[in-house]
Amino acid sequence: MSLAYFIVLNHEEPGFDPFVNGKFLAHAADDVNKIAEQNGLKLIDDWVSQDLGDYSDEFEGIGDTEPRWFSPQEGLEWVNALKGQLNEHADAVENLDGVLSDLEEFREVLQKAQSKQIQWHLEMDF
Repeated sequence: MSLAYFIVLNHEEPGFDPFVNGKFLAHAADDVNKIAEQNGLKLIDDWVSQDLGDYSDEFEGIGDTEPRWFSPQEGLEWVNALKGQLNEHADAVENLDGVLSDLEEFREVLQKAQSKQIQWHLEMDF
């Protein structure tokens, strides 16, 4: 199973590639969420908005019937704060370098989305 978080934009033709890896972040989600929660940050799944269809029983509480969209500024603030906390708790996350790399890709996409005033949310590939 290939588990990954990816960014979805509310604009079909944003003028840039919104691809992010998201695999390291997905595999370390429990550790990352623990650090986020301890530091008053949103959890990864707070940014997820997708119809999970056949998987709704497995992922109860994170699927939506209507997509929720977030401002890129909110996402950038979260990514930057989370990266700071992860660096402070480096021993608490397996493959920290991979997780930080995923978050850097998220930051780059969110910066581009912000410049074009495009909203976003996360979805999960599984």
